[in-house]
Amino acid sequence: MENKRTPIRIGYAAAQDKQAVMALWAKDFESYEPYYSWYFSYVYRPERTLVAWTGNRLAACVQIAPYTISFPQGPRPAAYLVGVITEPALRGQGIARRLLLYTLARLQQQGYTAALLYTDIPQFYRPLGFRYAYALRRISLPACRQDTAAGWQKATDVHPSIQQCAAIYRCMTAPWRGYIIRNDTNWRTLLGELQCDQGVIWILPQQAYVLAYPEDDDLIIREIGYTNQESLQAALSLCSRLAFDGGFRHCRWLAPLTAPLPQDTLGKTVPFVMAKSLTDVPYLQLSAANWINEYT
Repeated sequence: MENKRTPIRIGYAAAQDKQAVMALWAKDFESYEPYYSWYFSYVYRPERTLVAWTGNRLAACVQIAPYTISFPQGPRPAAYLVGVITEPALRGQGIARRLLLYTLARLQQQGYTAALLYTDIPQFYRPLGFRYAYALRRISLPACRQDTAAGWQKATDVHPSIQQCAAIYRCMTAPWRGYIIRNDTNWRTLLGELQCDQGVIWILPQQAYVLAYPEDDDLIIREIGYTNQESLQAALSLCSRLAFDGGFRHCRWLAPLTAPLPQDTLGKTVPFVMAKSLTDVPYLQLSAANWINEYT
C-alpha cells in the first residue's frame, strides 16, 4: 500500500483520530454551526471511517453511512460514502484513489451490495467504476398566496414526526425500487440535519409531509412525502404558500421522477447519485424507479 512519492498506511479510524478528521473535514466541507458539531456528535463513527496517514499526518478520509435499499431482488445492504477528502497539500498523488479502492474492497468483504455517493466531480469516480444510477427532477415553484388544504400541522416534536412521516414514506415508496428503506436512525439523521438548516416539518396526517429549509432567497424542499396525486398537490400548494409567507421568491425541489407532477412543473431531469455494484449482479440501473434523496 505504498507509493514512491507518498508512503501511506490505511485503516479504520481510532477514537483519538476524531479531532484530526474534524479538522480535515472543515477544510473542504461544511463547518458552519450547528451542523458541524451536530454531525460529529451524532453521526460520525470512527468504526465507519477509513483514514489514510502519511507519517503522523492525516492525508485523507472517507466515512461510511450504512443503508438498506429495496432492489428488485429484495432488500440489500448498501454503503453511502460521505466526506471523501484529501489534505489539500497532498492532492494529485493518488491518495484518495487508493483509500477508496481499499474502502470498496472492505465493503465487498462485509457483504455490501453497492456503494453510493453524491459528488460534484463525477469524473474522479468514473475510473473507479461509479456510474450515475439515480436521477431527480429539478423543479421551481413560484411563491404564491393560495389556499391550502385544511389540517396541515407544523411539527414541534421529532419523534412523533418520525412515526407519521415514516408511514407516509412507506406508502409512497411501496411501488418503487432503488429507494432507501429508512429505519429510526436514518429518520433521526435526516430530520436532525434539517433542524441544523433551520428547517421545518409540516404534516398533513396520513396523507403528506413537507421538509423544507431556507437558503438565500429561496425555500428549499428537502423532501415531500405523499400517498397519492391529490396529497402531492396539497403539499405543492403548501410549499408555494410557505415561500410566499416567508418572503422567498421561489421554492425549489429535487423531485422523484415518478412523482405525478402537473405538466407545467415538470422541470429538468438531472443526474444525482453515483453508484457502484459490489457484486456480480448489476443491481442498479438508471431508471425512473430509482430514488435516493440522502446526503448524510
